[in-house]
Amino acid sequence: MISDFLTRIGRRFGIDAHYLAKNGFIVTSGHAVSILRGLVTGYLVARMFPRELYGQYQLILSIMGAVSAFGLSDLSKAVSRAAAKGNVAVAPTVAKYHVLFCLLGSGMLLAGIAVLPYFGREELWPLLLAGAVLFPLSQVSTVFFGGLAIGQGKFKLGFWANMVWSVLMIAFTGAMLYLHPSALLMLVGVKGIPAVVYFFFAFYMMRGIKPAPKEEAKPILKYGFSLTLMNLPLSLSWYLDSLLISALFGVNQLAVFSIALLIPEQLKVWIGELLPITFSRQARGADTMERRKKLMKQVGFLICVFAVGIALYIALAPYIFHFLFPTYPDAILLSQVAAAILITVPGGLLTQYLEAQAMVRALTMTRWIAAAVFVISLLTLVPTLGLMGALIARGLLRLSYILCTVYYLVRHPPETVK
Repeated sequence: MISDFLTRIGRRFGIDAHYLAKNGFIVTSGHAVSILRGLVTGYLVARMFPRELYGQYQLILSIMGAVSAFGLSDLSKAVSRAAAKGNVAVAPTVAKYHVLFCLLGSGMLLAGIAVLPYFGREELWPLLLAGAVLFPLSQVSTVFFGGLAIGQGKFKLGFWANMVWSVLMIAFTGAMLYLHPSALLMLVGVKGIPAVVYFFFAFYMMRGIKPAPKEEAKPILKYGFSLTLMNLPLSLSWYLDSLLISALFGVNQLAVFSIALLIPEQLKVWIGELLPITFSRQARGADTMERRKKLMKQVGFLICVFAVGIALYIALAPYIFHFLFPTYPDAILLSQVAAAILITVPGGLLTQYLEAQAMVRALTMTRWIAAAVFVISLLTLVPTLGLMGALIARGLLRLSYILCTVYYLVRHPPETVK
């Protein structure tokens, strides 16, 4: 019965519904584990940390996120594309060179310690020091394992990696909260534990495979560098709202903003984990107008599905916050607005198609325009509307991103991808 239903869905929308359902179930099961981990690392930490401490922790995560752009954060997509085309052996070679780029990010975090006194935040230096040490491990492990797993469609292995580091993270966080609540220890756990687990599983995937010579790694590094460069303004600006909020309104208000995003971001992460299921399929075959039209039709259907789920969350948000975050009533409306913005998430399939087909010119155009819209919106709206202004700016960012992508797919003819 289910098989027949999936067959009909597949015929209706021109997709392999059985493949998507199977891997979607695996990824969703993994995300269920992530939700449990999130309840501990997000909910309990938010409840048991004072607002000031939680705001400091979120501020350092934002700084590390902004710096990640200088660690070739988009290299994983280049590795995934290579793995999808059968060039798996290039991954460890790319990882070795990736370490060198990540040292730049570590240097920037260390340099940040010197400017802390100018902002009256000298107490944050241990967090920045830990971030500098953990930065290369976190970046390289994610690119190495994530690129291989997504490119080869090994979502079951990704599930087990997620399971292992979730169990370890839950145990670590529980012990930390019971013995000594600490933003520094929390940062070490959040960045260090998944890095160790991802490296373990990546080496397991590469067993018996001889690393490719450095000549084969150069095109992958070049494409990853191109992706990172074109995404640099967007990567930097994405964390600008948190930095602006902490600078203008303090880390207590940053804590409110982070709590408001907690549940919507979990939903966004889940969808973000589902999207790569289609990456290897999108990377295969030529770019055609027929494929583009079919994809946009699928995205339209998913937007309608999302609208229903978002409406349900908006209705339930006051009750959810009353139960989970009774000390953050000022975050309810913000969380509802953050959920409404998720209506644009299915558009990520369109962007992923550009990445899978290596459409560098289109990606550059869309990301730079979206980054410009976001920065202008933030600088205009945050000082006047506060936290709500930051959310409106995020909505404008995602809307401009999708509109630019759709414009390119509709107006520009298919490209010949090498």
